[in-house]
This record gives sequence, C-alpha cells and structure tokens, in this order.
Amino acid sequence: MPDQPCPLVLALLLLVFVPACGEGKAYLDDDDAAGDDDTVGDDDSTPAPSAEEVSITTSDGLTLAGRWQSAGLGFEGPGVLLLHQYGRDRNDYYQLFEIFQRQGLSTLAIDFRSHGGSDSASVAQEDLLSDPDQLIHDVRAGLDFLEAREGEVADNRIGIMGLSVGANIAVVANHLANGEADWAVRTTVSLSPRLEAIYALAGSSELDLVSALYVAADDEQPQADDCAALEEMTGMPTNSQLVGQTTGAHGIELLEQSFDVREGTVQWFVDWL
Repeated sequence: MPDQPCPLVLALLLLVFVPACGEGKAYLDDDDAAGDDDTVGDDDSTPAPSAEEVSITTSDGLTLAGRWQSAGLGFEGPGVLLLHQYGRDRNDYYQLFEIFQRQGLSTLAIDFRSHGGSDSASVAQEDLLSDPDQLIHDVRAGLDFLEAREGEVADNRIGIMGLSVGANIAVVANHLANGEADWAVRTTVSLSPRLEAIYALAGSSELDLVSALYVAADDEQPQADDCAALEEMTGMPTNSQLVGQTTGAHGIELLEQSFDVREGTVQWFVDWL
C-alpha cells in the first residue's frame, strides 16, 4: 500500500467530496441533488458485451454467481472486487461498470451467499450481517478469482468496494490484509459502513486499517459519525466524506443519486491502485 498520499490527488478528490468535518466545497452541486437523472446506463442485469457471467467456489463449498468485466488493457492492471448491499445483488453496480472500464479497471461483482444467483448459506440470511464466518469466505473467493486472472489483473493492485454490509466486510478484508500476507487488498472504498457491524464481522474491535475511503450521507447516523471514526483509525491514504442533499441515502442510494459519488469512488481506485 502507498505510504504517503499525493497532495495533488487529495486536492482533486476534495473537489468532489466534502470532508466529514464539514469544511470545503459543497459535496453536491445544485443540479446534482437527490433524485437527479444524471446516470450512466440503465438498470439492466444483461451483461455488456465485454462482461462475462462467472461462477466461483468458496472455501466452505458454496457456489457464487458473479459478473467479470476485463478492462481489456492487454497487460496486468488494477482490479476491483464489488460487494453489494444486503438483500440485493451484484447489479447494484450497474451505473459503475462502464466507469470502471473507461478508467482501465477490471471488476468482479459477486452475489453474496443467500443472495441473487448464489447458493444459500447454512445460516439465516439476516445472520450474514454479523456472523464472522460467512461473508468473509465470499470475499476471499472473489479475491482468489482476481488474483488468478494472469495477464489481466496484477495481484498487488487489487481493491474492494462495498455498499452497506458490503462496506462492512470490505473494512474487515482491509484489516486482514494488514495482518495476513495472502490477503492481497491494496485499498478499499466503503459506502455507509457501521462500526458495530464491522466489529462483529471482524470478531474484534481492534482493527489494523490502511488506505481507505469512507462515504455516507451527512444525515444518516451512525454511519456519518462512523466514517469519521474509521478515518481516524486508518493509515494514509485515507479520507471520510459526507454527502449532502440525499435525505439519508444509504448504500446504493448514494450511487444512484449522485454523479459525484459514482465518479469520485472510482477515481479513488485510479489514484491508489
């Protein structure tokens, strides 16, 4: 992971994001408030021509459905594992697929166990929100898939983006990557993370975090405060950003309602992978 943030990169990022402390430029422009129509593509689960439906197997024997999209660089470049919101599926990222590809990043979006086209877990779906021995296997399987894409993904340039519970387990993966050498996670982006749930999924309140962006609506609690707390405990580069004019938008709603969130989160990976 990078040791020092580039001042120019953070300066550019702050044109998009408002710091959690409330200083700086307004996060959304007047014409980019909640409910805007400035979207990328339609909500269509049909893969783009460059995308491929894949199946991956977890270490505990479940088969997960996924959507793989190569950046088509012709050499090994960055790759991002995309983790969806609870009760939804991999198509949460329908507005970002084209942006990632345009920016030269390959992506794997998976369906968590008991979601979408994936196998069911051995526990109730709601237990996935707190059981430390469930979703982490799905994340590990996704990372293994990316690391195995020789000629397409560099195994030292892999990141994770998550929404809601996906955000929480992304933080856990960041923590594990700083304690276990085989967890190849260079940076993470979390939308609407919750510390209490992160502690439960990690099985610990002692987190070792480096290189992460945390985003939440400025009027959603405790997520807004938790973003600031996570920034404080994360090594550089790190930033926490609060989004205005969204009426408590959560997870995917932040992506759907803000062009700046869509472009800014992808830009984080461009800058730090």
